[in-house]
Amino acid sequence: NHVSATGNATGVQLRSALGKIGARAALEGSANGTFELATSGATAKQMKRGLAGNVVLDVRNGALVGIDLNDIVGSAAGFLQSRSRQTGVFDERRRTEFTQLTGSARIKDGVAFNDDLKAQTKTLVLTGSGRMDLAADEIDYTLRTQVAAVPAGSPNALRSLTGVTIPVRISGQPDHLGYS
Repeated sequence: NHVSATGNATGVQLRSALGKIGARAALEGSANGTFELATSGATAKQMKRGLAGNVVLDVRNGALVGIDLNDIVGSAAGFLQSRSRQTGVFDERRRTEFTQLTGSARIKDGVAFNDDLKAQTKTLVLTGSGRMDLAADEIDYTLRTQVAAVPAGSPNALRSLTGVTIPVRISGQPDHLGYS
């Protein structure tokens, strides 16, 4: 089997679209993008491993589902001072809302690589890079969070981190992601 597709998409509601194909949506919002994908293989696993191409996304008014980066960054001052590490698992009840998220992925041999993610929340600027092995269902990704704006009434701990970059590593299988 050999399959290839090229095109663009406008106004795709990510949570709904991913749910229809049985995938867990860790990202929601209205997405526009382009894609150029090709694969071949006799089985679904071979087709995942053979996937190659490029994807570009621009997501508006959405959220990272499962992680509250504002909460994590807000408690980071204590962890940074004690030189310890904060860890946890994704929880569907937690969210990081953003106004815009952009990025692209290069896919080769079933592994998607991204090094240009950018996102903006009300208080944070995010950049990110990492990889997702589609055949092995494994993610290894680092978000670099930086406090950009602190609304009046925000905790002093958050205010003290203005301009400091705090890396948040996300790893694991899509159905059981963890962070540190």
